[in-house]
Amino acid sequence: KKSLSKDYAVKVITLSGVNTIGRNSYVIEIENELLVVDFGIGFPDNGAFNINGILPDIDWLIKNKKRIKGIVITHAHMDHVGGIPYILDKLGYPPIYGSNFAIEFLKEKLKEFKKHKQAKFNKVISGDKVKISSKFTVEFAHVTHSIPQCFAVAINTKLGKVVYTGDFKFDDTPINDRPTDTHILKRWAKEGILVSLLDSTNVYEQGHSESETTIVGVLEKIVREAQGRVIIGMFSSLVSRLVGVMEIAEKLNKKVAFTGRSMETNVKIAVRIGYLMPKKGTIIPIKDIDKYPDNQVIVMTTGSQGEHMAALTRMARNQHTHVKLKKTDTIVMSSSVIPTNVVPVQDLMDKLSRTGATVINSKLMDVHVSGHAYQEELKEMALLLESKYYLPVHGYTSFLFQHRLILGEAGIPMNRVIIPTEGSITRFSNKGFLAEKKLKVRPIFLLDKELLDPTDTLVDDREKLAGAGHVLICIDKNKNVHITAKGVVSKNKLDSLLESLESITKNVLNEAPPTKVKRIIYAKVGAFIKRKYGATPVVTLDIEK
Repeated sequence: KKSLSKDYAVKVITLSGVNTIGRNSYVIEIENELLVVDFGIGFPDNGAFNINGILPDIDWLIKNKKRIKGIVITHAHMDHVGGIPYILDKLGYPPIYGSNFAIEFLKEKLKEFKKHKQAKFNKVISGDKVKISSKFTVEFAHVTHSIPQCFAVAINTKLGKVVYTGDFKFDDTPINDRPTDTHILKRWAKEGILVSLLDSTNVYEQGHSESETTIVGVLEKIVREAQGRVIIGMFSSLVSRLVGVMEIAEKLNKKVAFTGRSMETNVKIAVRIGYLMPKKGTIIPIKDIDKYPDNQVIVMTTGSQGEHMAALTRMARNQHTHVKLKKTDTIVMSSSVIPTNVVPVQDLMDKLSRTGATVINSKLMDVHVSGHAYQEELKEMALLLESKYYLPVHGYTSFLFQHRLILGEAGIPMNRVIIPTEGSITRFSNKGFLAEKKLKVRPIFLLDKELLDPTDTLVDDREKLAGAGHVLICIDKNKNVHITAKGVVSKNKLDSLLESLESITKNVLNEAPPTKVKRIIYAKVGAFIKRKYGATPVVTLDIEK
C-alpha cells in the first residue's frame, strides 16, 4: 500500500445493466484509460410502441473514445454484445476480445452493418492472460451458462483484481461442455480480488439450479412418444439445448430442421467452430420437412416469447411458409417466460392450442432450466472469490438489494456489498471506496437500425398518442375551422367534443391578437379537454396562410 501513488485509483462505472434486465455494460477506468466490458441491447416490453431495442447511453463513451483501449465480451448473448454493431464505428473500432464462439457470433452481426472488415478481433480461451494496454491486463475463466464459451473476466490492478462473473451457473454435468473453471477462480481469490461484479438474474430462486442434462431426458421421452412432429420453441441462444436435441434425434433416428434467422445463425456458428458436429443427413432444410413421415421430424424454432414476427408465432397464425400446424403435432415451449412477455406468451399459447396440437410448457413438464445461478450458487461464488467488495449487477433494483441479503446470509458483511445504479461511478483506492458523482445516462432507443437521439421525442409522442389520442385543428385562409379527433373520447362523445373545440377556436380567432392566436388556441383547447374529459391528447394546429 505504501508504494501506491496517492492518486492511484480504480473506477467501476455501471454504464447500464443495473436497475434493469438487459443492455449490460460496465466500464473500468485506471489512470485515464478505459476498458469496456460488454455492450448489450435491451428489448422493450410489449407496450413499447414498436421500438426495436434499447441501448446503454453512448454519449459518454463517444466523448471518451480516445481513452478506450478495448472491449471485452463475456459471451455471445444479445444483452451483452447486441449493442456493439451500433457503436463500434462511433468509438473508432477499439479491439474486441472474446471467445471463438462470441467473436464468430459478433462477426455475423457486424456483417449486417458492413462493419466486420474494419473490426479488430482477438480470440481468447479460458486461462489466457492478455495485456491489452499499459494499464489493462485481463484474465479469462470459463463459466457454465446456456451458450458456448462463456467467461468470467479479471482485470488486474495494483489494488487487486476487478472480477466480473458474467452470466454463470454451477453445473457439474453440462451438455457438450465442461463445468465452470473454479480452479482459476480460486487462484484469482488467492492472488487478491478488490471487487467482484456478480450476476443477480435468479437471486429470488431458492436452492440450486438444475443441470441442462435433466432436460434432455424429458425431451427424449416426449420425442419418443410423439405420434407426429415435435416442434420445440426456445431461445435461439440456448445452443447447449440444440446440441442435446441433436443427440436425441440421432439416437432415435429423427431429422431436425431449424427455423428462425437467429437460430439458424447460431447453428451455423456452432458447426463452424466444431461445438456441434451432427451426423450427415440429421439436419434437413425446413422446406423439406414434408418429404419425411411426421414422426421422424423435429422442428427447432424461435418465438417462445410470443414475438410477433418470430417463427413459432407465425406458425400459430398460419403464416409460416413451410410449417402448417397439425392436430398430431406436439409443441414444446422449452423456455421460461420473461416477465414483460407474459401477455404475448399467453396469447401464443392460446393460438397454438386452437390448432388442436398438444402444447407442453415448463409448468406441465420439466422442459426448461435456467442458465443463471440460484441463491446457493450465488453464495458459493461470492465465498469462492473472497472479494474485498461485492457489486451486484445484472438485475432490477430489487434484485440487487435481495442479492445483498443473500450475501449477508452467507456471512459477508453488508458494508462490503455496494449497490450500484445506472451511471454510478465507484472509486476504489488504498483508503477504501467512495461513490463519485453519477454520469447522466439516458437509454438510447432503437427504431429499426436507427439510433434515436436522446432528445428525440418519438417515444414520448407515441406514448401520448396511444394514451390520449390526437386532435388536429385546421384553419383555412377564410378562417373556416376543420377539426378531427382520434382516440380522445368515445364515439358517443365525439360530436360534442368537436363542437366545443370549434367554438373555442372561433372565439380565439375573433378576439385574440393575430400574433397570439396559436398560443391561446393551444392553451384553451388543452385546458378544456383536460377539464372536461380528463385527457391530454397531442394537439396539432395548422393555420393556412
